Amino acid sequence: MALMTLDDVAGISRRVVGQMDRRLSLLSVMLTRGGAGHVELLIGRQDCETDPCRYLFNVTRKGADALALELGYKLRMALNSARW
Repeated sequence: MALMTLDDVAGISRRVVGQMDRRLSLLSVMLTRGGAGHVELLIGRQDCETDPCRYLFNVTRKGADALALELGYKLRMALNSARW
């Protein structure tokens, strides 16, 4: 299976993030060291006054559905533990 490009990962990630909370935005997509099948996503909250204002997630880039599911799950867990 071919790995998704960083542009593809960014597009899917923006969609997932936007559906979760309009105050959130994708800040960056970075390759991980030694893990070609994964990327790191930095997600931030606009107008944030209390930490955490940014989250870093390591997610797969081995398919659009897998990425969307994994990011959605990790983001929900993070948001549930934060007091936004």
